[in-house]
Amino acid sequence: MVFRHARLLVTNACIALAALALGCSDGGSNPPADAAVDMALGEANGTINDVGAEAGSAASLTGTVTDSTGSPVVGAKVDVGGLSVFSDAQGKYTLASLAPGAAVVNVTQQWFQPLQQNLTLADGAPTSWNVPLIEMPLEVAPADRALANLYNQTFDWTKQTVSISIVETPTRRAFDNAVYFHNPALYRDTSATAPLTPSPQPVIRAGVASNFTFPVLSGANQGQEALDLSTIVDSIKDTPLGPTEPVDYMMWTPMVNWLNEWDAAKSVTMKVAGLAVRQQGWGGNAIRPQEIEKVFLDPSTGRLWVKVVFENFVQLGAGVSDDDGDGRKEIYAAVASAHYTSEMVNVLVTNYTVSTFSTYSLSKQVTKSLNEIYSTTGAQVERTIGQPFAVAGLGTITYPYIVLKDAVGQENVFLVAPAP
Repeated sequence: MVFRHARLLVTNACIALAALALGCSDGGSNPPADAAVDMALGEANGTINDVGAEAGSAASLTGTVTDSTGSPVVGAKVDVGGLSVFSDAQGKYTLASLAPGAAVVNVTQQWFQPLQQNLTLADGAPTSWNVPLIEMPLEVAPADRALANLYNQTFDWTKQTVSISIVETPTRRAFDNAVYFHNPALYRDTSATAPLTPSPQPVIRAGVASNFTFPVLSGANQGQEALDLSTIVDSIKDTPLGPTEPVDYMMWTPMVNWLNEWDAAKSVTMKVAGLAVRQQGWGGNAIRPQEIEKVFLDPSTGRLWVKVVFENFVQLGAGVSDDDGDGRKEIYAAVASAHYTSEMVNVLVTNYTVSTFSTYSLSKQVTKSLNEIYSTTGAQVERTIGQPFAVAGLGTITYPYIVLKDAVGQENVFLVAPAP
């Protein structure tokens, strides 16, 4: 698979991916996307008011906007009587040139419940007010779940432009899986690609795989195989993982991205192993004839197994079939042990797959997990938490977590349940 390339769309000076973390949208109540835009608008220090402040006013309001954990909230809009400012990178804000006396303060930011507070502003001295914002709750409404389940009974990511994913637990892995698995924005039609026939053809006969090779092309493990070739099988039932694919899988690409954030030096061998599989061109020049899709952990041995999916233009030999019925052939194999360590497996198990997030903290993780995919498809934030989204011909999702729309029209709807 390759991403569709499109120019990154910019709306209201907000880069769409920065909007995911900072809450930008096409409405008028949202902050600049990042520090660079803040500087351009003269708002870098969080003290610029809207045009219209009364000359000679002596009151001011200052403070810090934080979430439930005490962490600063960036880009919250603080408004007093039509004068407004956005909190800076430390959550700090200052509104000057205000009229002294009674004032109604409104604070808004995506991912949080709107807050209104009555204050009395002192004449001639700053009034301090630290703003405790409460996050919008994560939830999957029963009606939304029913609609999503009905839709997904006939969903085909190769034909439909809307996907609806339910994230049952707000972990990085669960959200990454929802983003990367059968996302219409990631589909590419290879039906017009000329057939590619490896020579000799990879085959699996009597449970033994032959002519498969995925050599590492660079780095410390250059020349070694990315996969343990002796473990290659055609069906998941022929692995130690069981008769069906485990439900607690990881998608390879976002998992490797997360490991890179954890420790780039320690995880580079895993990244290079994945590239070796993707770059095996079998003597042709087609882009990505195959790639690793899913990763499974064998808890009994600590080994990582992967599912390698081939594009249909790759002409494979006997014994390689479409085991899961999704229209593409695949194999299962263990990653060669030289490419990862027990420490890497442990951090995946204890952090990537387990640690849960609140609404706002998940939004910041989402920005990281979506950066690779959506920066290349020109996506914009179409809806954020609690804003209804209509599914043509089916009904309305009343409480989506977020809806993203890319440059050519694919829409991804994500419903996120709270942590247990």
